Order: sequence, then C-alpha cells, then structure tokens
Amino acid sequence: GTARTPANTPIRNVIQTDAAINPGNSGGPLLNLKGEVVGINTAIITTSGSSAGIGFAVPADQLQPAVQRIIWNDRQEQQAQGGRKAQGWLGVSILRQPVVDVEKDDSNTTSISIPLAKLQNWVVNVERNSPASDAGIRPLLIMPDAGGVVYGDAIVAVGGNEVKTLQDLQTELSARVVGEQLALTVEDASGDRRVVYVTLSKKPSN
Repeated sequence: GTARTPANTPIRNVIQTDAAINPGNSGGPLLNLKGEVVGINTAIITTSGSSAGIGFAVPADQLQPAVQRIIWNDRQEQQAQGGRKAQGWLGVSILRQPVVDVEKDDSNTTSISIPLAKLQNWVVNVERNSPASDAGIRPLLIMPDAGGVVYGDAIVAVGGNEVKTLQDLQTELSARVVGEQLALTVEDASGDRRVVYVTLSKKPSN
C-alpha cells in the first residue's frame, strides 16, 4: 500500500508492521526472525501519541540502488584520498535475462526443457587474461556448425554466500576490492558443483 508522511509525501509499497517504532527509530532496520533486513522503519500511525500503533517501513529491495550508490561514492572518495583500494574485477559477463523453463502439460503442447532455466547467473563471456579466465570459469558457447550449446558455468555462491539472482551476485562482487582472494562456487548444466579461487584485479582501462 501507500503511506504518507506528515509533509504529505507518498511512500509506496510500504511494509505494515505492529512492531513499536519509538522516537528516533526512523531510519533503523526492520528485521525478520532470521535477522535479515527487510525494510527501513519510516513512520507510525498512533492514536495515543505513544509508540504503539501501526508502523510502516520502506522495503529493503527499494533501497538497494541508493545503498549501491552510497557504497560507490564512498569508494571513489576513499580512492581519491589514497585510502581504499578500487573495486575488484572478475572479468565475466552474466546472462541478464532469466530463462523460463516450459514444461509439457496435459494438452500435449510442444514444449522444451533446457538447463539454463535451472539456475541464474550463467556466465556468457569470460574476458581474456582475466581472473575468471585464470580460474578456469567456463562461459556459455553456441556452436552453429555443430548445432549445439555448451552451457559452461553458473555462479551460485561468492565467498560461501549463496547468490540466486543477478542482483545478489552484483551486491557480493561490488564490495570486493583489487587483490582480494575469493572462492566462487560454480555449477554446470549437469548439476555438478566445484569451487574455484580467484584473485580480483583492476579492470583494464580499455
């Protein structure tokens, strides 16, 4: 739903919660039972004037662009001051559009089932002389002459942290710096997994 602040500013797709929001709590995290941040506490409706009432929080996924922008700006500022290292470069391109698997139904409609639909974060290109290339990460290969596809690897975990979506992968890699050693778990079309180790480098200028 949509809530409005005292200044009549709309806040869309808010999470409604009965958790108490005390003065000064706005801007603090709303956690689930697993301790994961699901929203940022923003406002409360109360008839008594106390902290008891209906609370509202901005969903965490809506804040991701702002969080990434803050991290990027902070990294650039620290680099300029000679403090923090630059963001590390892996050297892969990832399939951005998830593939939907079409299962055969009772209507005998023609359908297909392909390995790309089982996972996201399939590697479609590996840069030459990149950390990914040195680690043996395999890209998707289409072979027109043979009429076949070699599916290569999908990245399923970074440093032991599972990445189910492209956003998960980007979030994990954005926090890594040049020279950092990283364990990546990759999975092939057969469902076999292996762990490869990379040392992130600086992205080439050209």
